[in-house]
Amino acid sequence: MSYTVKDLVPERIAPMTVRRTASLDDALSLMLLHDYSQLPVVEDGGLIGMLTSESALQALKTLGVRTSQLHVSDAMAEAVTVNADDDVFDLGHCYPLLPGSFEDLDTLSVQQNAPAITKIPPRIR
Repeated sequence: MSYTVKDLVPERIAPMTVRRTASLDDALSLMLLHDYSQLPVVEDGGLIGMLTSESALQALKTLGVRTSQLHVSDAMAEAVTVNADDDVFDLGHCYPLLPGSFEDLDTLSVQQNAPAITKIPPRIR
């Protein structure tokens, strides 16, 4: 029996998004206010990255500056997509960010009205 990527993610309302030019301060405040661990970063209607609590902390540690001095683009993680109809168990074989294990599936995020789901790398490299 096939278990697809779209089976992992329940139907839900459109996600709250942020632009790459937004201040990191504002984006983190939004995440805290709504208890989000990540926000999709969009540009021209398309997903270009994800701001995660981990990517923000990594950027602050790496760059050594205050959140008020950074934009979302300084801290966002790359968004990599797979097709919503892909078999979950095939992802580890065809996708280097999921090297045969599914321990990072909690970082999957769905783009509303798009046949894709996004896997966020665990750290900014």
